[in-house]
Amino acid sequence: MTKNTKSFVLPLTFIGIMFFAIGFALGINSLLVPVLQKSLGISNTASYLIIAATFIPFLVFGYPAGLTIKAIGYKRTMSLSFFIFAIAFYLFILSADQESFTLFLLASFISGAANAYLQASVNPYITILGPLDSAAKRISIMGICNKLAWPIPAIFIVWLLGKDVNLIGIEDLNKPFIIIICAFIALGIMAFFAPLPEVKAAGEDESENEAEACPYAATKTSVFQFPHLLLGCLALFLYVGVETVSLGTLVDYAKELGLEGAANYAWIAPIGIVIGYICGIIFIPKYLSQATALKICSILAIIGSLLVVLTPSHISIYFISFMALGCSLMWPALWPLAMADLGKFTKAGSSLLIMAMFGGAVDILTIDWTTMRFDRNCKTYRMLLYVCYFILDGMLMTTERGAYKMKEFSDEHMCRLYEKFVLEYYRKHYPELKAKATQIDWNIDKEQSTSSILPIMRTDIMLTFKERTLIIDTKYYSRSMQSQFDKRTIHSNNLYQIHSYVMNYDTNHTGKVDGMLLYAKTEEDITPDGQTTFRDGNVIYYRTLDLNQNFENIKKQLDGFIGQG
Repeated sequence: MTKNTKSFVLPLTFIGIMFFAIGFALGINSLLVPVLQKSLGISNTASYLIIAATFIPFLVFGYPAGLTIKAIGYKRTMSLSFFIFAIAFYLFILSADQESFTLFLLASFISGAANAYLQASVNPYITILGPLDSAAKRISIMGICNKLAWPIPAIFIVWLLGKDVNLIGIEDLNKPFIIIICAFIALGIMAFFAPLPEVKAAGEDESENEAEACPYAATKTSVFQFPHLLLGCLALFLYVGVETVSLGTLVDYAKELGLEGAANYAWIAPIGIVIGYICGIIFIPKYLSQATALKICSILAIIGSLLVVLTPSHISIYFISFMALGCSLMWPALWPLAMADLGKFTKAGSSLLIMAMFGGAVDILTIDWTTMRFDRNCKTYRMLLYVCYFILDGMLMTTERGAYKMKEFSDEHMCRLYEKFVLEYYRKHYPELKAKATQIDWNIDKEQSTSSILPIMRTDIMLTFKERTLIIDTKYYSRSMQSQFDKRTIHSNNLYQIHSYVMNYDTNHTGKVDGMLLYAKTEEDITPDGQTTFRDGNVIYYRTLDLNQNFENIKKQLDGFIGQG
């Protein structure tokens, strides 16, 4: 521990601000995920790559961060991390301007790198700033600052823009992100000049007699010779994954449940964790040891997880706070227990712990198997990986010994596949049309209307070229037309739906927004083919795509639908 025995109030204040910044930077994911799903039309799985891109840098930069601390010290490393944050959020702005998901992933990766450097400096710093047996108490104080910041980005941006989360698009992010950039630059300057003493763990100072200061570490030649450190890394790896699920996905979970004011539910997990932190401040080390606190929290987290799974969905979201309560003292307890008696290996040990934090990026259930590419160097793994895919997706079913069959591919699956095929075709072959699945706002007076009960209008495909827009609604039915009194007509619900899309999107009645109902051809003798022109000039087309042909003929049909054939 540090030899400095004076008051740590001022250093703790500055470090608390930095822990708040960590929570803020991670909490931005809870907003980015639903915004990217809406604006770029990406899948739920793809959007969660943002979280993966945020946590993978912990693995990549954990060791370099330790070397940086060794070279320039804790304080300058903290300052550097904030400037990296500023760069990351500038890239977020560029990503929004270009509507590039790839750039969003790069920005998230750089933000994660900044977080890795900041975490690598503040966590060991607060651990060795005072007595080791009260380190969990200090980290609990810092944890309150960190976790209260997680919901702030979503709430701040919703307040600043005056829009609900469901209505925010990536084009709205420029203003709040500029403010955030300025804040991070200010924090970087503040960290550089902050009155933070350089601290070293017992046995880390070269001027000390290592054998006397830390006899346990004096006998070791490698950081990998500390079993408690390696177990701490494993525990931290698993813990961060759980914490990320409970904190980083609450807004999206609330949206999936159809709960009004989804952004407000971002507070549920932080409240649970903060309650746990307060208990840690009160009870550790006076009434509870750090090891005992860890055991109690593990049991509470398991109970909370079971309640989330077993209770009705609209109630389960509240039990995430109970799960979060269990997670609360794990982090404060894990760090001092894992870093105890490391001596000269303290910075190397903290680097390993930081690398273990990439557990937040690992979720095998969200792997996008369609992106896998196999060449001659890795093609031997193709079958094995596909077997893994089938098992994870629940598609490989056993009926009896020696007999296997595939899970039934339902009409719902086919509808989604058909929609995805058409969307990706136009994305690949006509990038100038900016093909995407997006959400349409209701053209209503929001002050005079009860908008919260209105359904969300999400298009299958929207094509935009210059001032014209074509909204395509794909339909995969066994019977593409309805029959009334021996008369074949378009399904009325289909027509009402596409008409609503067109009229609500063409808010100024320009006539430059058209719609299309695109049916997959069936064995019916009569298939939809025609158009309806409305008084403002808007046109709704009815077209049928024959998929029972070679791809060249399918391509000609798709090209013809947009006048390119």
